[in-house]
Amino acid sequence: MAKGDRFVVLTMDKQTGNAGGLSAHIDREVYDANLDRMVTFRPKSVRDDSRTALNRECIEGAKKAGRTQAIWNRLKEEGFSRESSGKKKIVTKGEKKTRKIKDDAVIALCFICSSDEETMKQFEKEGRLDDWIDSTLGWFKQEFGDKNVVSAVLHMDETTPHLHVTVVPITYEEPKPRKEKPKFDERGKPLRKYETDENGNIILDESGRAIVKKRTYKKQEVTARLSAKDICNPVAMERWQTGYAKAMAPFGLRRGIAGSKQKRVPPAEWNLQQVNGQLMAVEKEIEEKKAEITKMAQASWYDKIFNSGLSPTVRKVLEDKEKEHKEELRQATTAVDEDGRPYIWTSGSKKDQDVTWEELAKFREKEKKKAEIQAKADKEAALAKAKADKETAVAKAKADAKAELDAEIAEKNKLYGNIKSLNEKLSKSEESNKLLLDNLKGIREFMFETCGQKFREVVQMILDQWKAGIKHFAKEMKDIFLQAMSFENTTECRKSYVSNAFWYATLLVKTVTDWKGDNATINSLQDDANRIADGTWESYHQKRDQLFDDAVNALVEMGNCQNQRHLNQNQANIIEAFLAFDGSDRTQLCEEIWNVASPKVDYYWRDGTFDALEELRTKELYNRKYGNGRSI
Repeated sequence: MAKGDRFVVLTMDKQTGNAGGLSAHIDREVYDANLDRMVTFRPKSVRDDSRTALNRECIEGAKKAGRTQAIWNRLKEEGFSRESSGKKKIVTKGEKKTRKIKDDAVIALCFICSSDEETMKQFEKEGRLDDWIDSTLGWFKQEFGDKNVVSAVLHMDETTPHLHVTVVPITYEEPKPRKEKPKFDERGKPLRKYETDENGNIILDESGRAIVKKRTYKKQEVTARLSAKDICNPVAMERWQTGYAKAMAPFGLRRGIAGSKQKRVPPAEWNLQQVNGQLMAVEKEIEEKKAEITKMAQASWYDKIFNSGLSPTVRKVLEDKEKEHKEELRQATTAVDEDGRPYIWTSGSKKDQDVTWEELAKFREKEKKKAEIQAKADKEAALAKAKADKETAVAKAKADAKAELDAEIAEKNKLYGNIKSLNEKLSKSEESNKLLLDNLKGIREFMFETCGQKFREVVQMILDQWKAGIKHFAKEMKDIFLQAMSFENTTECRKSYVSNAFWYATLLVKTVTDWKGDNATINSLQDDANRIADGTWESYHQKRDQLFDDAVNALVEMGNCQNQRHLNQNQANIIEAFLAFDGSDRTQLCEEIWNVASPKVDYYWRDGTFDALEELRTKELYNRKYGNGRSI
């Protein structure tokens, strides 16, 4: 993303089941079974605990009930049940029949709304964060309906402030009319209704037969549907990105690149993680229940031995207590939901019997394995397709490049052979060296004629910088390098191109008799060119420029302070940071700092400031002790 670009971020995940982990992350709370209450939860994504207090829920209904309960409250309004589905359905005693939600049904759409870190923190600083939240919720309510937007949680303690918006995917449809059920007489024959006049007499047709009355139809009410498929489709999601970006336009945010191929974590893998977490919690709870059952069973056996031979009255009391104990034991082994209501089997050999914690764990383990198998199959299919596509593309690219590379290698080998032969002849004598030098110049011209125009420009640019003693390339020179290397697709190829260009430049210098280049300058230039090749040039020079500016400011600060005659430790560290990062000659770097800083220092203090910089350059500064810049 280029500097200055400010894009909207709108991502969406589908939520099935309870999704306790997602709610714990968003609400920063999780239920502790031992304490029987909600406790504070700290996700790994939190970066600043001091800002956790700034997190808040922006929907009134979810502030009291919590995000998860707000989802189910909305579903219950439309007559949906949170019961499971499958071959063996587990339902709760005492509940009336409602429309059941499948285990894999999407009950909520979880959106994350944000922008880049700098933009969001600027909104907070300028006091525009609440306006941004209001505009965001206004768009969601207009798009999905006011009732369906059940939660909006603002997170301020992570790297980038963002808003979690939860939408229940409920739509409405007009049902088809239903025929009225026919009525039957005592013999089981259907009763037929005939058309009558205002006096109740049956109306006959032209042939004298009674006219049968047409059946009527009952019209059902409009019904709600929980269907994420109706809402989430490629066309709708593209419309969301565009519509949300328009709503955020007053804040200076715009839409990203349409049709981007970037992928996120598949929902199947995310769901698998949630199932694993739930299974671990159930297994832990089962172990606790088993320990409790063993303890109760041991206590019951002890009572039987201790109270043997007692009177009938006492024995009756003990038997009643034993019955109570068994009932407690049954209740301890019976699985219950979060409201304390027991689960029962509705089909199979255990129909109408209570479900134990162990049976509930096996049931959920079976569902978990199904999810794992499906997730693995989806992942393997995606990997196989990606691998096949990649192999096809790589094979084609290799075949296309091989022919060009073979021709280029053959031509370069021919030139390298000629150059090697000439170098061997140059070492024999001065007279032959002069002759060979003339030949080398001719070959140089020939090589430049055979090389491309852009390559010649790059080599000439290297020579100009070398002769001028400049150890870095300017931005416009970097652009020339990138244009010349545009046909190279990999970093290694671009570095090879740089190596060839510097090799030619070094060779050309050998044909110049009136000037000899120094190795330090050419090595520094080649390092800078390699940064262009691997894409680190911008970040390197930005950091170097920042360190250089800090060094200049530190020297100016010392120079304009009347109480300082030497650099203090902090100022010296700032300048040393720049010298260490650049790594070039200290004298030249200090001269560069002084050339920029001297005009900013008051005229009367320039000599003293220059002397202080010389102390640092010669490292004499570190042989003395200073306090706030004054000699001790």
